[in-house]
Amino acid sequence: MTNQGNPKLLGTKLIEAGIISEQQLKVALEDQRRYNLRIGEILAKHDWLKQRTADFFAQEWEIAKTVYPRQPIGYYLKRAALLNETQISYILDEQEKKVRRRFGEIAVEQKWLNSQTISFFLKSLEEKKDKSLNDSKTHPATALKRAILYINEPDIVIIGRKNIIYELRDFTKGLKSKPTEIMSC
Repeated sequence: MTNQGNPKLLGTKLIEAGIISEQQLKVALEDQRRYNLRIGEILAKHDWLKQRTADFFAQEWEIAKTVYPRQPIGYYLKRAALLNETQISYILDEQEKKVRRRFGEIAVEQKWLNSQTISFFLKSLEEKKDKSLNDSKTHPATALKRAILYINEPDIVIIGRKNIIYELRDFTKGLKSKPTEIMSC
């Protein structure tokens, strides 16, 4: 099970993203008081979203939107389990056929996502970057502690520092603590 932080904050993010309704959050909060489960787990048990989507918004989203360089929107939607690889490939193929079609427009047209979700991602990704994650003076190990994130592959971590992708083993050379200890900071 994952740490999903403050359930009201998670619920608010999911409502703003158009993934759940206020009524669904209300039911989930009532269930949480009864069953002592995390909000994301409750929403997933009701089949209102995937567990991976709740985990993404609880653990990764706030960091992901501050890391530069930005990834294509499909990357974030896939990480959030809102689109799969087949759907993304379809959208990209459609974009090649008609040059002026936007990624989100095609996803909405196919009824895979709603326009509120696309708008949420686009607006959030346009916000100013967090200087603390992208300070060029930040040592990679410090950045790792701040921005443990966000890629499932076990030996790659993306840090918003000088637009570089570091492999985990590069961060851990010469460190006194093991990667698992760093990740739990």
